[in-house]
Amino acid sequence: MKLESIKQVSVEDILPIRQEVLRPGKAVETCFFENDKAEESVHFGYFLDEKIAGIASVLKDSSQEFAEKNQFRLRGMAVLPSYRNYAIGKKLLQHSEKYCIEKNADLLWFNAREKIVPFYKKYAFQIKGSIFEIPTVGPHQLMVKFFK
Repeated sequence: MKLESIKQVSVEDILPIRQEVLRPGKAVETCFFENDKAEESVHFGYFLDEKIAGIASVLKDSSQEFAEKNQFRLRGMAVLPSYRNYAIGKKLLQHSEKYCIEKNADLLWFNAREKIVPFYKKYAFQIKGSIFEIPTVGPHQLMVKFFK
C-alpha cells in the first residue's frame, strides 16, 4: 500500500513537473505564472510514498467574464505520466475546491486544455464561451464552478 498525501509546497517544488508535463522542451522560465509568488497563492503537491507525483496551484485571481468578487483560479494542474490512473487529478481538484470553499470563494475558474475538458466536466465544471488559442500552448476552454 502506498502512502499518499496532499501538502502545500513552494512554487519551486512544482516547477519541474510543470516543465515536464505542461511545457516540455521549454525553458523553466516559461513555467512561472503571473501571481505564483503572490501572498494569497497556494501550491499543492500530491505525494505518493514521499515523491511528488502531481501538482496544482490556486491563485486569487479574477476573470472579467464573471461579476463575482471572491474568485480563485486553478493553474498548472499536472500529473506525471508514470502516476496517471491513480485518480491523482481528481484528488488534487477536490482538494483545490475544498480550499476555495474554506476561503469563502464565489467560484473557481481556469483555462483548460481542450483535450482535458471532459475530465473537468465530470466534476461539474461548466464551459464558458468558445475555444480559444493560447500561443505556443494550444487550444483552451474557459471553465468555471460556482460555489454560491
